[in-house]
Amino acid sequence: MSEIPLLAVEGLTREFPTKNGIVSAVDDVTFHVNKAETVAIVGESGCGKSTLAMTVLGLQTATAGEIVVQGEHLADISKVMGDRIGREISIVFQNPHSALNPKMKVGAIIGEPLKTAFSLSRKELNERVATLLTEVGLRPEHMRRYPHEFSGGQLQRISIARALALEPKLLILDEPTAALDVSVQAQILELLNKLQRELGVSYLFITHDLGTVDYIADRVIVMYLGKLVEGGPVKDVFNAPAHPYTRALLDSVPTLDPTQRERLKIISGEVPSPINRPPGCAFAPRCSYAQDRCRHEVPATTLLDGIRDVACFHPLITKAPN
Repeated sequence: MSEIPLLAVEGLTREFPTKNGIVSAVDDVTFHVNKAETVAIVGESGCGKSTLAMTVLGLQTATAGEIVVQGEHLADISKVMGDRIGREISIVFQNPHSALNPKMKVGAIIGEPLKTAFSLSRKELNERVATLLTEVGLRPEHMRRYPHEFSGGQLQRISIARALALEPKLLILDEPTAALDVSVQAQILELLNKLQRELGVSYLFITHDLGTVDYIADRVIVMYLGKLVEGGPVKDVFNAPAHPYTRALLDSVPTLDPTQRERLKIISGEVPSPINRPPGCAFAPRCSYAQDRCRHEVPATTLLDGIRDVACFHPLITKAPN
């Protein structure tokens, strides 16, 4: 029997009413995250990545769908996190400068969730904060400093320590390296790998950087205009993408390899308005493989060769390579 996923999301939809109509920021998305696994969600800006993360965390109210945590169905999705927020699922935001209270010392920032959840003595609280700081590569004495005394990379380590305070099983990482220098990005990614090995924590990693996905993730979900268009193991999806949008994303990434530079292409056209979605496949207006059916019917998500999900009438491959 296969292991029960740590997190299972089924048919998740998040709609926003506007004066011009309903916007489906997340549209019928299904995926899962296993224990000690990293699942990355990628796509262009505005594709619904962050809204998906906020809805899973409970910071946005889902319009429809189900979230299952360790096999337990949470029937009332509007109360999805309840007593679970922070304890089982926590989040690290993109910009650590705005995510941390500048008026609080680091010890208070990290210790706040511990004080809320547990009745710890001052000594026990300080010991736990010191341990968390050490786990993320900082020193116990850093708890007595304010956020403005740290670099961006150090602040992100503090954010990670705070997110780990209640020992959650899943961390949602919303572009956690986007605001950092390249060298610091590598340090944070290595720290995340280290913590996963030592603590067994799972990651839902939101990013637009395919290089980061290739380095840190086990599986990847590709989103376009709120929908999942392809998902599967990173090596399979990146080595032989099945959806034309995935192929276009990979072809748009600059490379230092001179033999691959002819492959570099900018994705033609613009992302359609989420209010005035085109009929049929949303990617059809930008897809060189689109046919008449694509412009009138929405493709269902199908399982390709048992290892990946693809929503396309004309996938670039029909069988996963060995």
